[in-house]
Amino acid sequence: MRSKYLNLIQEKENFWYLFVFLCLINVLSLYVIHDIIITDPQYFTGGKQSSVDLYRTISKAIYIIHPLYCFIKIAIISTLLLMGLRLWRIEIPFRQLMVVSIIAEIAYWIQDLAQIIWFLVIHPDYTMKEVDNFSFLSLQFIAGTNTSDTTKALLNLISVPEVLFILALIYGLKTITSETTRRVVTIVLGTYGISYVAFVLVKESLF
Repeated sequence: MRSKYLNLIQEKENFWYLFVFLCLINVLSLYVIHDIIITDPQYFTGGKQSSVDLYRTISKAIYIIHPLYCFIKIAIISTLLLMGLRLWRIEIPFRQLMVVSIIAEIAYWIQDLAQIIWFLVIHPDYTMKEVDNFSFLSLQFIAGTNTSDTTKALLNLISVPEVLFILALIYGLKTITSETTRRVVTIVLGTYGISYVAFVLVKESLF
């Protein structure tokens, strides 16, 4: 398995294959959630028809620009990892870090997949409030909805997709660097981990 993963990362053309695959499953999931599961956009827009029209327009725009968003996000994560590796004097091609980040990013799709299965298959008789507060794979699901926005954000930090994403980054870096698990964990948590927590806290304080 390790050798197959390593070959997947080292083949140059695999970057674009994986990137296109990631974009396709994400855009498809966004479409299902925003255009099929969300049957009453007025719940999210304050009840105004003009706001609903704007909501639909923004949703369509998101489908178009999502590949650019994915690329920027992956580039930022890869840059953080590159900085951490260089602090330990470890040289790895940036393209390989991009591939590691793409593979790890697929873990986040589990959250969308869980939401689609939950509302279309398991619990089709849902409300827009349930859609808005859906966090099935995080601690927020256990804590319930009666918590502050900041608490929700912090609880959502600890979710199955987020844990899988971090584990995938750790496995990927360990595979391409052959460094110890302890050192790789330190690099991932010291770069991406700290940056992600800081981003969430800043976002909640501003909005």
